[in-house]
Amino acid sequence: MKSKQYSPQESESVKKHIEKYFGKIDRMLHGENSLVDICVINPAEEHNFYTLVTFGMGAFRMKIPRKYKKAACDRAEIMITLPPYWDISGKDEAFRWPLEELNGLAEMEEDSDWLGWGHVAGGGRIAQSTEFSGAILLEPYVKDISCRRCVLNKGENVAFFQVYPIYSEERQYMDENDVYALLNIWNNEVDHIVDIGRDTYCAKVPKEFVIPEAELLKVLMREERRVALYPTGSWSTVARWVICTVKSLTMTMSRTAAGASWLGMSRMNI
Repeated sequence: MKSKQYSPQESESVKKHIEKYFGKIDRMLHGENSLVDICVINPAEEHNFYTLVTFGMGAFRMKIPRKYKKAACDRAEIMITLPPYWDISGKDEAFRWPLEELNGLAEMEEDSDWLGWGHVAGGGRIAQSTEFSGAILLEPYVKDISCRRCVLNKGENVAFFQVYPIYSEERQYMDENDVYALLNIWNNEVDHIVDIGRDTYCAKVPKEFVIPEAELLKVLMREERRVALYPTGSWSTVARWVICTVKSLTMTMSRTAAGASWLGMSRMNI
């Protein structure tokens, strides 16, 4: 049940914005227990995919933290694009989860959680038919940046974000780094149209741990002393192996860090 609604003028502005940038609205889905309606834009010659856009989220003003108020928009709608074979009206979970994901994000907003670019939602498997375990909000697929904000009749803005489902490994990688690091390894290869069979890009990122260079040098000096004291025997064999390994690591560090400021850090791929 909707707690807030657009005024007639606001409603007209949002619908015009959606149709201008994303396509003609073919129908609206009205859920009994849903906080928002869902605009359905069918595949067409110029866009061979479904587009689902929430309608009504932007009627509710989010509580933006003070430090983000200047950059963030307190009203938003979200969208997701699906392949042309998708059964939008299907009752099976395999087809229902995008709608549930949009409604879930709308509930987050209603529960005083604010949504913005780069935010991640969800922490468990979205559906049994896919390994996705969350979603990230990014800018819409349309190249015209004007699509990202709808200006209402009183000059207020409604932001538009696109939902990109992600795997648990990708979320972990982003948590350990940031959203820009995840986008960097995606390298523009993750399409805006949901592909439930796509690979996780974090599988391509080598696992690594970091050893301060100072610690490597301590190990090197210790083992060199050991070789000097015990030039033969098992202790010497082990020490020589350690020395070769450490020197190999420092050489790898030098090559990898060329042109970067890597003082005191070395990376080891495992």
